[in-house]
Amino acid sequence: MQSPEQLPTVDLVIVIDTNFSMKDAALELSAAAEAATEAARAHCPSDLRLVWLGVEGTWLDTRFDRSVRRYLTETCGVAEASLRGRQRDDLPGGGAQEDGARVMEDIADHFDWRADARRAMFYLSDSALNAGGSLVESEDIEAANVAIEIAQRTGLMVHTYFGATQSHEKAALEAEFARVSGATGGQAFTHEERGDGFAEMLESVICASRPQVMGTSAASASVTTTAADTTAAAATTTPASTTASTTTPSAASAVTTTAATAPPAAAATTPTPPPRHLPRRLRPHPQHQPLRRPVVKHRVPNLSEGWCPRKRR
Repeated sequence: MQSPEQLPTVDLVIVIDTNFSMKDAALELSAAAEAATEAARAHCPSDLRLVWLGVEGTWLDTRFDRSVRRYLTETCGVAEASLRGRQRDDLPGGGAQEDGARVMEDIADHFDWRADARRAMFYLSDSALNAGGSLVESEDIEAANVAIEIAQRTGLMVHTYFGATQSHEKAALEAEFARVSGATGGQAFTHEERGDGFAEMLESVICASRPQVMGTSAASASVTTTAADTTAAAATTTPASTTASTTTPSAASAVTTTAATAPPAAAATTPTPPPRHLPRRLRPHPQHQPLRRPVVKHRVPNLSEGWCPRKRR
């Protein structure tokens, strides 16, 4: 087993919207946390740090006992004016609790990441990324574009989960969540992939957030070096072989020249079958020989014998 100093460092922030429709997901994910971390420790060990946060709120009886705003301002010492996420009074309904794109910006820019740690975030929601809602509008796409740009700049990997919804634009909402994950190197999940719980999903997120092992890179580098050396050796020996073949013609080259100048052998002729697309009455028989009409010899009248053609009446 690797020592803690050799394990890759992973900081994973799990963020969920706090609208009432995500309550079951918050409870189930919290219940599956221990099993998922144990499985990840066995399959993909890492120096893992998990932080559970809610968007402008918390969930009772779950691990989501702090909000994103409270953690960034109290733990990280970020000024309120520096946060992009909006408060409940700023948006009608539960829009501020589903303001996912801006929360991604704040986590990417202001979270207290450890040095040399892989930065990852797992965002769970069932609404659009800009102030919630059940439709994908131009404002949602623009907000997602800004979040992707900041995540790429700061090296944040964003995993997403889109929950159950009755929206007729469900496919478009899922595609937008998947677009954010794909652009940042994360994984995208939907309600249908949850199965019996969140244990396998969370384990997959933890393992995918683990940085690449250095041994694999070293092996690939050695393979690349070997290939380069082989190419260089081939380039070095090529001029010598070319010179030898130019200065001393061999018997093999003479045979090659003779074979090249020899006329090609006549191809065996085979009867061509009749085309199948012609009607049967127009297809010539392979064994058909043209018939010759019999020559009819007409008697030449001999007038000297007193013969003459009979006159027609």
